[in-house]
Amino acid sequence: MLGKRGAKDAELRRRIEREDLVFLTQDTEFADIPANYRGKVVISRVRQNLPIRQRVDLWCGALERFLGSVPPEKLFDLYETGKIVPWEIHESE
Repeated sequence: MLGKRGAKDAELRRRIEREDLVFLTQDTEFADIPANYRGKVVISRVRQNLPIRQRVDLWCGALERFLGSVPPEKLFDLYETGKIVPWEIHESE
């Protein structure tokens, strides 16, 4: 947990670039991270109208399983099934 609620996107991107961390967000603006960043981004596709307790339980369970065997990819979707699925990132030419 970064403990940075309300932090600017630029600050978060710098941390994701430099640090070996997993960043869970609902903000799809982080879908463009380069493959050479050290951190990983998990974009939650969980509906925001679900009760917060249900979302938190789902997120925590999914991240616990994810951290037990962290895949090499950098960008992921987290679905309401609790499954975290990698994206394929293409480098710009």
